[in-house]
Amino acid sequence: MLALALLPLSIPNTAYAQNREDDGAAAASDRLASARKLFAEGLKDEEKGNFAEALEKFRRVAKVRDTVPVRYRIASCLEGLGKLKEAMVAYQAAIDLGADGKDRDVVRAAKEHTGSLNERIPQVTLVLAPEARPKSQVAIDGQPVQPSELDKPIALDPGTHAITASSQGKMAFETRVTLPERARTTVVVPYVEPRDTSNGKVGSDTKDVKAEPQNAPADGAPHPIPTPAPESESNPGSGRRTAGWITAGAGAAFLVGAAVTLVMRQSDISSLEDACPDGRCPIARRSELESLHDGAQTKGTVAAVLAGVGVIGVGVGTYLLLSAPSSSRASQASARALNISGRVAPAGGQFVLTATF
Repeated sequence: MLALALLPLSIPNTAYAQNREDDGAAAASDRLASARKLFAEGLKDEEKGNFAEALEKFRRVAKVRDTVPVRYRIASCLEGLGKLKEAMVAYQAAIDLGADGKDRDVVRAAKEHTGSLNERIPQVTLVLAPEARPKSQVAIDGQPVQPSELDKPIALDPGTHAITASSQGKMAFETRVTLPERARTTVVVPYVEPRDTSNGKVGSDTKDVKAEPQNAPADGAPHPIPTPAPESESNPGSGRRTAGWITAGAGAAFLVGAAVTLVMRQSDISSLEDACPDGRCPIARRSELESLHDGAQTKGTVAAVLAGVGVIGVGVGTYLLLSAPSSSRASQASARALNISGRVAPAGGQFVLTATF
């Protein structure tokens, strides 16, 4: 009798629990259907190059069902956005998730991408001057660099990054380095006395560095980019004298080139005179002789241009050498930047020289 009395109470509870399970299964089925639809929309966005929109959709799908294909698509969108470091992590997550042997084709593709990204991701190596090591805290884009990371390649996304060093809580050094894909560069962080940056102005010790893309060496070591050494504080004229010697040497090289070109021109003229005694040239060799004649004219023009550039180079170099301040005038000397570039290019049968000072 007691069992019969309790039976009406137990039946509604069982039915209620069953209804809740059914509702939960239906909701899960709806979420899965929505995720599949969202995944298809993300694929269309990715195909159109709308990587940001596709990435947001794939990440929402991952919250419902995290699978190897979803992780792969997230990585692909990150790669399309130029976020190569995050893409590498996402590809590796797809590989790890597929360790059970499923989605082998997707895992294989992810491994191929990680191999490619290893070469494409830029790297910068930070080297601190010995006196700066115990005193400076280095950061990249505001993120601290641990001492164990110094002197080793640090992977960064392509773009411009700020490298700073602080001492005693104040900014001491700042530089910006622009890294294209495959760049390998080294930045030397000197020790500079900390300065007050409350005015928001960047000090004279701030420099911009643009790295060039390079193929990574087999051992993974960075390719340092040579940078000019700063002038000695005790002799600020040394840089000007060095520039003077270099410029004068380049000018002398141009003069030598002009002399060699004139010798070659004279050789062409002698060949013409031998082939055309008394100014009469054989018709059978007309094409050959016309080529000699044109070559002689061109060499004359080139020689004149080279000589002009050489004279300018020797003159500028001499001026720099004579005007460089000596150590006795170091306190009164002011640093000046000098940039000299030259280009000789063919243009309509002539040679054009452009120089910028």
